[in-house]
Amino acid sequence: METIRFISTTALLISTMLGGCTVRELRDEVKTDEARVAGKEAELKTEQARQAELQQETEQLKSDLASRQMSMDELKSRLAELQ
Repeated sequence: METIRFISTTALLISTMLGGCTVRELRDEVKTDEARVAGKEAELKTEQARQAELQQETEQLKSDLASRQMSMDELKSRLAELQ
C-alpha cells in the first residue's frame, strides 16, 4: 500500500512538473511571437511612411513636369512668333 501511494504521489508530481514546463514553454513562445509582431508592426509603419513620402515626391515630380511642359510650349510658341 505504501508503494502504491509513493507511485501515485510521484506520478502526480511528475505530471505537474511536465505540465508546468509545457505552460512555461507556451508562454515563452507567446512572448517571442508578440515581440516578432511588434517588430513587424514597426516595420510596417516605417514602410507606410516611406510610401507616403514617395507618393508626395511623385506628385511633386508630376507637377514639375507639367510646369516644364508648359514652359516648353511657351518657348516654342515664342520661337514660332519670332520666325
